[in-house]
Amino acid sequence: MASIIILSLILVFDLLNYLLMNAAINVTVIIGVVCLVGIVATIVLPKIKSLKEKKITPFLPIIVLVLAIVLCSATLLITKKSDRIARISAMDEICQLIDDGKYDKASIKLDSYEGLYGGNDTAYYNRAVIYIYQGKAEQAREYLDKVSFRYRDVSADWHYAYSEVNEMLERDYVDNLKKAISINPNHYEALVKLGNYCLYNDPDCFKSLYYLQSAIRLNETDPGSLLALAHAYLNVNDYSDAKTYLDFAVKYSNSEQFKKECDKYYQVIAEEGGNQ
Repeated sequence: MASIIILSLILVFDLLNYLLMNAAINVTVIIGVVCLVGIVATIVLPKIKSLKEKKITPFLPIIVLVLAIVLCSATLLITKKSDRIARISAMDEICQLIDDGKYDKASIKLDSYEGLYGGNDTAYYNRAVIYIYQGKAEQAREYLDKVSFRYRDVSADWHYAYSEVNEMLERDYVDNLKKAISINPNHYEALVKLGNYCLYNDPDCFKSLYYLQSAIRLNETDPGSLLALAHAYLNVNDYSDAKTYLDFAVKYSNSEQFKKECDKYYQVIAEEGGNQ
């Protein structure tokens, strides 16, 4: 009887600790399962006739302990898995809101996420992305700086995001782009941005060609990148390839303003390219 009272008190304390003190759900579940198993086993097992006949009653504490360990282990595994799924699902929803341009809603969801799971690298990064889209460079940099070095070392997106912040703050951002590409050679946005930077700022015209060609291999229908590549070919006096990519840029664009911009390049090709 004493063991039942003690286990019941522990169970009540466990529930109050979770409800009033926001104890971790994993710990709450484990303690709760142990207490419930102990209470049930203490009441039920001694009443089983077959156990009495086999004189197993003295071994009940060990039996209860083994059952509790098995149940707690299973409960912990299930809880961890469900917690992980919930985290991933919540972050996927936040990322989708960001992609849809619903930054205020994404920020509110992120507040809820951090309230439940605390801050982590993914949350800090996505908070920074929201601030970047909102044009808040200083706030974005603050959250990017919170991201761990371990995350930075493997995240091309982090370095690309920092390039955006540095550009907004009128600081050098080329190293950030190069680092992003070194981590992920197929980072489309970084390739396009670095290609455009080299197009206007690097005397070596072939650098812009290299980065923009790499980008086009990843996305062959982006009018802006196709136009930039046409421009790069004009810089090396390759009028034939310039016209080819200019034609593609016009083909994949629905903007009349963009097509008018392309007309200027066609004029340059006609004037300087001759019959090429």
